[in-house]
Formats: sequence, C-alpha cells, structure tokens
Amino acid sequence: MSYNQKIHSLNIGIQKSLLVNEYPQFHVTTTSPKTLKCVGSLQPTSRSTTYNFEMRYKIGYRPKIVIEKPELVKNFKGENIPHTFSGNEPCLYYKNDFNSSKPIAKTIIPWLSLWLYFYEDWHITGTWNGGGIPHPTSRRKS
Repeated sequence: MSYNQKIHSLNIGIQKSLLVNEYPQFHVTTTSPKTLKCVGSLQPTSRSTTYNFEMRYKIGYRPKIVIEKPELVKNFKGENIPHTFSGNEPCLYYKNDFNSSKPIAKTIIPWLSLWLYFYEDWHITGTWNGGGIPHPTSRRKS
C-alpha cells in the first residue's frame, strides 16, 4: 500500500456480516450506522474457562471490550493484570495494528482469545508471556 493511499473503513454492516459469518454463536447488533455491539463467549483452549464478553465498536475508535464473566482478577502474587486499560479492559494490540479497514472477526476476536490464553498462563506461571509493552500502573484500580 502506498503511504499516500487513504484507508477505507469497513462499514458496520460489513463488520457485522463478517462477525456473524465467522462466529454465528455471537449476538451482534448495530446500535447506529457507525457502531455495533457484539456479545459472546470465548474459550481459549479446551481446558480453559469460558469467558463471556461484550464488545462495542465505533468506526474510527478502538473496540472497547469488557469481560463480563468470570471477573478478571489479580494473580497469586497479588499483581495487577498486565496489558489492560482502566477497568481491566484487555489491551490486545499495538496502536497501529488495528484500524477500521480491518475486519474485527479476523483481528480483535482472535486477539482477545489469545489475550485470554496468556491471562490464564499468567495465573499459572506468574509471568506475562503474551508480549506487548508495559502499561502505566499509577492510575489503575483493581
């Protein structure tokens, strides 16, 4: 892609169709012409916990994800959950890895499942093995 080429957003209808096609078990609704809501469950491995989540996405903004059940908690060392935004919202990617031209079904959802896998691993090992960059902890509530 040329550096001068404009990024064309996938409209909400396309994002919704791709999500429904890839994950028919999810409940996906459009809440406005530029926003959608996706409610679903992910189980990173066959031995993993099943996580219920809600994702809200507005074109031009990062998807906001809340793990509804089970609650995300500190590990056995009492450490805050790494790679999260405030409210323990998972941080799934570097700033430029996602934009509105990319399908959520092929990026955000697989990245969320992978993040949950590393969250479980962190609970077992006490080490975050999921990569990423450190997040500020001074403003974080847990």
